[in-house]
Amino acid sequence: MEMLTRRWAILRGKEDNLVKDLKGTTHSFKKLGKKYGVSRQAVHAFSKRQGINRPMKPKGHQTDECRLCQKLIEISKKPHSEFISIHTIVKETGRSMAKCLYHLRTLRDRGLVDEKVGRLYSKRAEKAYAIYFKK
Repeated sequence: MEMLTRRWAILRGKEDNLVKDLKGTTHSFKKLGKKYGVSRQAVHAFSKRQGINRPMKPKGHQTDECRLCQKLIEISKKPHSEFISIHTIVKETGRSMAKCLYHLRTLRDRGLVDEKVGRLYSKRAEKAYAIYFKK
């Protein structure tokens, strides 16, 4: 009981900041507990006692805020972008192939890029298409 009283005393001095963090951020109770030196249960109990409704984290990938997604959309708007190989896309973005493929799949599923963008794996085929389209 004495330890619990001590924990509440720690929170009392920081109530205003904690209320601001609880209302304004989507950080977990665990992160907020570490920040204020108390357990996540103490933060949860405090928020319940205060009647604070927390903002929800947006579900899924936020393509409008993701810089890689924006770069991939920009690449897909280039002429003949369906003939750009995934290797060239990886080189242009500076990210790993796995990350690029994940983000491309997300963009394709949402209809933000064409289904054919990033499907070409052959650099030789890409060069052949480039020569063909230059004519």
